[in-house]
Amino acid sequence: MTVESSPGERAWEEFVARRPHAPLLQSWAWGEFQTAVGRPAKRFLLYPDRSQPTTHHPPPTTASAAVQALKHRYPLGFESFYVPHGPVFAHPGAAQDPGVWQSVRDAIDAAAGPKTVFVRTEPAEPIADSRLLVAARQRPSVQPRLTHVLDLAPDEGALLAAMRPKTRYNIRLAERHGVRVLEGGSELFEHLTALLTETAQREGVHFFSPSYFRALLHTPGLDARLYCGRVRGAVVTAILVVRYGDTTTYLHGGSSRRHRETMAPFLVQWSAIRAAKAAGARFYDFHGVAPADALPNHPWAGFSRFKRGFGGVDVERGGAYDWVRMPVWYWLYRLGQRAGLRS
Repeated sequence: MTVESSPGERAWEEFVARRPHAPLLQSWAWGEFQTAVGRPAKRFLLYPDRSQPTTHHPPPTTASAAVQALKHRYPLGFESFYVPHGPVFAHPGAAQDPGVWQSVRDAIDAAAGPKTVFVRTEPAEPIADSRLLVAARQRPSVQPRLTHVLDLAPDEGALLAAMRPKTRYNIRLAERHGVRVLEGGSELFEHLTALLTETAQREGVHFFSPSYFRALLHTPGLDARLYCGRVRGAVVTAILVVRYGDTTTYLHGGSSRRHRETMAPFLVQWSAIRAAKAAGARFYDFHGVAPADALPNHPWAGFSRFKRGFGGVDVERGGAYDWVRMPVWYWLYRLGQRAGLRS
């Protein structure tokens, strides 16, 4: 295959953004955002070979695959590459083609430096035969292995009818309580970070730093929106969604214990879903749920129940695979992970 190692934004977006269930984490703007927070993006477009182009048969202009790899840096100058929800393939058949996978690996290997310890790829869809990944080692997923997706094609009445009765009731209850939904961008930043901090302290979970979210909201081309729920002058819930291609993705959310009886999170989420549909999105991705058969004490049980209440279906992701380039240093990296260090 022919590899274009420095594609322009237009060529990239014409390929990636037009894929069904367009992968936000492989978008050009997401790569720019990650570069801004210290994870430089390297991009490749892979084209079918045509060894002797002629006037009647010019070089191919339609890519077979796209790869956006984010560089993670470690002490002593070591590094790794991470491909979230990628590679992106032109069609399902390409994802099952050993030649395409070998070309993907060759392209990244060519860009890797002498201290690149490993390359991690995490396809958006399951791979039928993991041997296609050319001797890669399967690892725990970085992104949620299971997500929940709502098809926005039906009209609003049908979407409401497909919800769980309790969810539908809580939306109406929030309206009766006078919950006001605010939609905006960076001007609502302080509400988001305050509620994420409160949620993290209450639930014992971890969120990114305020500087991370500030960079996300200020990245050109990244269509991030904030939705907040206000009750009697107090903002009690906030969520962050990002629109890309045919999909709007709900990435983060936080809430307060104040005015819990108003059920504000239900109306805020429904407002984001309605806005996504009005903007032309075909899918609303809730970005991560626990398995359907998870025990009630699963750490994601509560918000998974909340997300599934809006209807939709669970969608399995492809899992994470590592191509190891420096076995000894990779072993030390894994040892550090087991000791509690994060990649």
